[in-house]
Amino acid sequence: MYKKRFVVMCAILCSILNSYAQQDVSFANSLENFIIKQRSLYSTKYADRINKELKEGFEKMKEKPSSGINIPLLPPPKVVASDFKQFIYFTVTSKYYIQYSTVNNVFESDSLIGPAINSIKKIDRESLSVTEFNPSLFTKSTEELHEKHICTYQIEKEYKDAIKYIAGYKCFKVTLFNAINPYYGMEMYVTEDIKLNYHPVMNCKETLNKYFPLYIKIFSKDYPNDHYEEYMFFKSM
Repeated sequence: MYKKRFVVMCAILCSILNSYAQQDVSFANSLENFIIKQRSLYSTKYADRINKELKEGFEKMKEKPSSGINIPLLPPPKVVASDFKQFIYFTVTSKYYIQYSTVNNVFESDSLIGPAINSIKKIDRESLSVTEFNPSLFTKSTEELHEKHICTYQIEKEYKDAIKYIAGYKCFKVTLFNAINPYYGMEMYVTEDIKLNYHPVMNCKETLNKYFPLYIKIFSKDYPNDHYEEYMFFKSM
């Protein structure tokens, strides 16, 4: 009898804990720190292909008959291969979102790309107004939050069985398409356990009303591993 009651109590406790684990997390009464690893890749393979296409297009333009206007044709600028990396620090407090970036490969080349921290942003959780501090000029400014170009992507399909655990949260795969620029696609892993009205990368109402992306990859469909922009969330210890 006691054994049966113990089993029933354990089942009830597990059910309660599971229900609690599935509740929406808004961090209204807590503080949460994330680090986002960003990578923007233009591989040598991709750069060579684009430069070849630009050169071929330029040669065809030179072969066209003259219109009578003597305007010299200048060759197109070359696309240079690059592999840019940075960390985005994203803190959620009860009243504000705080965000800033540090460049990871700032010393890996001879190019001077500016200071490691360009700006620090504080976004009000209610009004979504942005207060931005510029360390270089030691100035502060306030503005409204702008929707990013990434919001032109639309949800194509959800893969609820494609599961990954990212930053401690259960996520599933979502693919998106861009009707304006169909040569590019997007893949996300999203969680339904975080409910926030702001995202440091994909700040789009349509997406945030459904779930919170913890992995984002925007890529060229012809060169998905040679030309892409990628964001991965990690919990900050």
